Amino acid sequence: MTTGDSEIKNPFILGMGTANPERYITAKEFHEKIGAPFLIQEEYLKKTEEVYPKIGVEGRHFGRDYTLTKTSYPVRALQNIEQVNNEYIGFAMDISEKSCLKAVQDWGGNPKDITHFVTATCTGQMVPDLNARLIPILGLNDDINRVSSNFNGCCAGLTTMRIAADIARANKNFRLLVLCTELCTQQMSLSAEFDQVITSYLFGDGSAAYIMGSEPKESEKPLYEVLGSHTKIIPNTQNLLKFELAVQGWSMTIDPMIPPTISTNVQGFLNKMLEEKCNGNKLPTDLVAECEYLLHPGGPGILKGICKSLGITDYHARHSWHVLKKYGNMSSATVLFTMNSARYDKVAKPYSISFAFGPGLAVEGIVLKNHFINNTNI
Repeated sequence: MTTGDSEIKNPFILGMGTANPERYITAKEFHEKIGAPFLIQEEYLKKTEEVYPKIGVEGRHFGRDYTLTKTSYPVRALQNIEQVNNEYIGFAMDISEKSCLKAVQDWGGNPKDITHFVTATCTGQMVPDLNARLIPILGLNDDINRVSSNFNGCCAGLTTMRIAADIARANKNFRLLVLCTELCTQQMSLSAEFDQVITSYLFGDGSAAYIMGSEPKESEKPLYEVLGSHTKIIPNTQNLLKFELAVQGWSMTIDPMIPPTISTNVQGFLNKMLEEKCNGNKLPTDLVAECEYLLHPGGPGILKGICKSLGITDYHARHSWHVLKKYGNMSSATVLFTMNSARYDKVAKPYSISFAFGPGLAVEGIVLKNHFINNTNI
């Protein structure tokens, strides 16, 4: 199978899978059992009750159940980073295995035919890395090529896709397994500052994986075709989003200037990606009528700002809003959840444009052709 659009052998996403921890906590339950009793100072309680419903998160999956006494927030506040990270490893291995197995099953191929394993995480660490530990569990070859893209934050979902696409273009026989896993709630803010406390109502846990390769075989059913990608560090923004190592875990800085900074830069970023980074592929001529927008739902301010800047509606970004509502922000895995949601859309437009953002501030973008609309097996 060829693209029909150019001589470039574009990479395709050939199967996807997602997984979450079993415990699901609604925003209301979180506020009543965790937020109000333990996180919020009395002076901020009324403000929090006004603000948290506007975040747009209906509920999230948690690896650690903070509603139980033995794993409660007060217990977490007394733990050091070693204890927190050990919990992260257990949860991460579990949901990573599940999302990878789903992706392989969705693809329909043999795990032994996978030539590369690309992984990303930023909410904990393990040595050997996640990909090395999963090789025997998933039945992969022990000489598989491994690539780790850790601590790139929320944008790593597209960072890894850009890396994987470059590898897949090199050889039609390459098949890559790509995995993004995050346990954001393990690193719940211990700060008393309101801007930090309110982020505890946003982040959730999840894992997403997919198979990528070029020149799909007859037995492979492509979901997306990668037409191009782009990345950029926005100058003078390094202090807006940071992870810093602390005794009790990762300390996160999330500056209120992030949404307006992204909104100001996204149109120019998109223009350059379409004009210079799409390998001569045929592209949409009408970015409103022909494109879905699969945006990393970092929060309502980010989604609203991008939609306004690009002149699109919430409907264009409906899968991002859906993922934010049902799962919250799962860092690098989140943008892949939006893609997995969109693949089942029977009224999707022929193209998708995807953005994600992370520390730097880094912007990552991908242009996709939606092949799932032609498949009969979904």
